[in-house]
Amino acid sequence: MLESQAIIDTSVDPLVRAAGRRRTLRRVGIPIAAVILTIVVIVAIALQANEANRAGALTLSNDVLKETTARIDEEVTNYFGTATRTLAVGESMADREPPGEPRRTLIEKYALSAVKYVGHITAFDVANANGDYMMIWQNDASGGYDTKLIQNGAGSARSVLWVRRNAAGDVIGQQNDPSDTYDPRTRPWYTGALKTNGVYWSDVYKFHTGNAPGITVAKRYETAEGQEFVVGIDLTLESLSRFLADLKIGKTGRALIIDGSGKIIAHPQMQSALETVNGDVTTKHVDEIGDAPAAGAYDHFRVNGPGRATVTVDGVRYLATLTPLKDVGHNWSTMIVLPEDDLVGFVGKANRTSLLISLVIVGLAVVMAGLLIRQGLRTDRVARLLRQRSAAMARQREALDLIADEVDLYDPLHPELPQSLTEAAAEITGARRASIWYLQSRRSVLHCADSFDSETARHSAGFELHRDELPRFFDSVVEGGALDVPDAASDPRTTEIHRLLMAPLGGRSLSITPMRRRGHAVGAVWLEDAPGAGAARDFLRLLAGTAAQRAAETAPEPTPEASDLDERPIEPEIARCLSPDLTLSGFDRQQLGDNLYPQVAVLVIRIDESAATGNGGVSPPELIDSVVCAMQEIAAEQDIPYLKLVGYDIVGAAGFSPDDPTSAARIANTAIAGRERLMEIFEATGRAPDFRLGIDCGAAIGGVIGAGPRLFNLWGSATQTARVMAETALPGSIQISEAAYGQLRRNFLLRPRGTFFQAGIGTAQTFVLAGRL
Repeated sequence: MLESQAIIDTSVDPLVRAAGRRRTLRRVGIPIAAVILTIVVIVAIALQANEANRAGALTLSNDVLKETTARIDEEVTNYFGTATRTLAVGESMADREPPGEPRRTLIEKYALSAVKYVGHITAFDVANANGDYMMIWQNDASGGYDTKLIQNGAGSARSVLWVRRNAAGDVIGQQNDPSDTYDPRTRPWYTGALKTNGVYWSDVYKFHTGNAPGITVAKRYETAEGQEFVVGIDLTLESLSRFLADLKIGKTGRALIIDGSGKIIAHPQMQSALETVNGDVTTKHVDEIGDAPAAGAYDHFRVNGPGRATVTVDGVRYLATLTPLKDVGHNWSTMIVLPEDDLVGFVGKANRTSLLISLVIVGLAVVMAGLLIRQGLRTDRVARLLRQRSAAMARQREALDLIADEVDLYDPLHPELPQSLTEAAAEITGARRASIWYLQSRRSVLHCADSFDSETARHSAGFELHRDELPRFFDSVVEGGALDVPDAASDPRTTEIHRLLMAPLGGRSLSITPMRRRGHAVGAVWLEDAPGAGAARDFLRLLAGTAAQRAAETAPEPTPEASDLDERPIEPEIARCLSPDLTLSGFDRQQLGDNLYPQVAVLVIRIDESAATGNGGVSPPELIDSVVCAMQEIAAEQDIPYLKLVGYDIVGAAGFSPDDPTSAARIANTAIAGRERLMEIFEATGRAPDFRLGIDCGAAIGGVIGAGPRLFNLWGSATQTARVMAETALPGSIQISEAAYGQLRRNFLLRPRGTFFQAGIGTAQTFVLAGRL
């Protein structure tokens, strides 16, 4: 059985780490705990005070509401009681002067005084069983008082006489109205009073005179001779509404008068409670006026009976009372509804003020705790930085000792740069990769003298970069300025180098320390993904100065651009074959005949599957279509006779004729132009340049195959090698074989890439095509 074992970082003392955590916990935890405790205490005090204040306010509000309800009930009772008392006096006077008598001075004077001095009385009515009728009416239009007298005496014609008076009560005119057909015996107040022994309260109806809605208080009486009379007093709803609207109940409270069925008798806004049914005006039910609190209160009282209650509507609490009216109306009650905040709102305001003050206190406590935490963490950070600086200084001293032990560091006869420089730079800064580069060839080439990969502990050298392919990056290096770029892919100065060298290896940040000699930049020290580069800046300058001393002596190894391939040692043909003659590879040229093309230049463009497919694994047609259209256009410009799309690969070839000396150059031009166009297409679609190009020159076999239609197909060594070049190239770059290099080296900018082994050919050199010379 295998047991998993934890990986322990021996560079950090676990006791020191634990002590640091405890110290940080004390620095941060104690102030935060104090602030939290303060907040908890303040919240607890606020909640307790709020509950106590609210309970006291509600007790006080109940007492206030009780007194307010009693006062309103008394005022309502007095309001209607005036009408009933006036009705009682009018009854005794009408008994002495019936409405049909010619002499009506006493009752008329009394009725006129009642209408004039009791403001909410609109009219005074007296009627008997014969249809005789007298009404004293307050005429709001003229500001005076009118008397309507109807005589229906036996043996005489019916007469209707109007007596007009001014505001002082003086008669200003009389008028007969023979068209008036009013009969009091058909009115609700008359018929209702005849059926009641006491005072009759009518429902809301529209008055015949004035057409205003209101109610009538009426009472039946009988004379000594047995003749029945009805005396009534008209009260308009407008006057009732003014009375209820004038009642001050909190800020927005209101009082309603309703009957036992919930129908409204009087409302502060009476127009909202009126409706017309069968041509007559009546009032709505309390559920129909759009007053949700009043409807909710009525529903409560309908179930639980009169009294006081608290109802909640839409999250708002309301206080409500329902008090039956004694000796007034028919099962009438006064209902009062007002928001609870009208009486206890001051408690919430006081609580909000207290909460605001508490928040200020909490804010001050938070600020003080923050300052304390900040000061403590700053102290710890300074101590940690001092420890780190001390450790860095110790590591730098060790590195300097190591460099000092390198006796060949300044020896110009020693051809190789000591590897201790890059190793020391990677060790001190924690860099993923450290490398030293020199400017050569009139500052147009950057040559890598040594590169150290800290993850694999391997060194490499000999890589070259040309100004033509990295113009902006070369400008930054030649200027001799330091660079610290956290994201090399997004900085215009380093975008090119990130795409070329860093992206394939997953690099992100880049730090460059220039090497100067005699006031001029001679190279640079590169650090990729180095978190400690800032703290080791002085050491890096010293290291760069040390490496700069070898600038004059250090020279790149000869590249194929400086020496002809023919001057290299010839390897055995069995291990290596660059000849286009397929006979040397085991093919019989006579058998192949016209299907053999000995010197074909082949270009393969490979689009990575991750770029060619979407999230669901489906190829986006617009991307592939744009790429193919672009390559077709370029192939037409360069006179490339063979172009085919195979999966995500585009294969182009030229040189099918023996007398075509420009085929390799045209293929190279197609590759360079295609690389630029594809870069634009991928950038426009927001994709990384996930494409690679490969070129080879050599023998290929081609022929027309298939039936209806027959297709020309190309295969063989050149196409296979070009495909290998594309597969192993860096993203967005053009990699060519050694055979292609032999034909392109005089007119194109090339740099060595490395070597690879291919069956039947052996080890071969590869190059990167950067551009035209």
